[in-house]
Amino acid sequence: MQFTTCAFIVSPLGYLWLESLESWFPGTVTPENNSGKAKKGGRGDPEAQKPRLNVTNTVAKVIIDQTIGGAWNTVLFIMTMGMLQGLNYDVIQNEIQQVRIVEMVLGHDPRGSSQMLAVSGCSLGDEPFQGYIKADT
Repeated sequence: MQFTTCAFIVSPLGYLWLESLESWFPGTVTPENNSGKAKKGGRGDPEAQKPRLNVTNTVAKVIIDQTIGGAWNTVLFIMTMGMLQGLNYDVIQNEIQQVRIVEMVLGHDPRGSSQMLAVSGCSLGDEPFQGYIKADT
């Protein structure tokens, strides 16, 4: 139930984030008819008016979303789940500080540790968030 509630809280923010990225970096461009001549019937060629993918903007959006958006989404997830579980602000802040940027990007500890960031175990054990936040030991 907590994951569903978290999704209801986080999803609208994610939608606004992606809409903002699309407005800053449009993914498609409509080519303008530079010839100035219309085809028979006053209509231009439909293929010439078809939107094309803007590869540069698409790559920029993916990189920005996966770095900045991913980091903020991780922090927002930890904060929301902590509040839903009734954890103290200091505990939530400590959990956020334990997440390393490298682990967020790679999904695992590059030093070869067997513990990985995974949303597999949400039951609270001895430590808050045990199972999806690697404790610094």
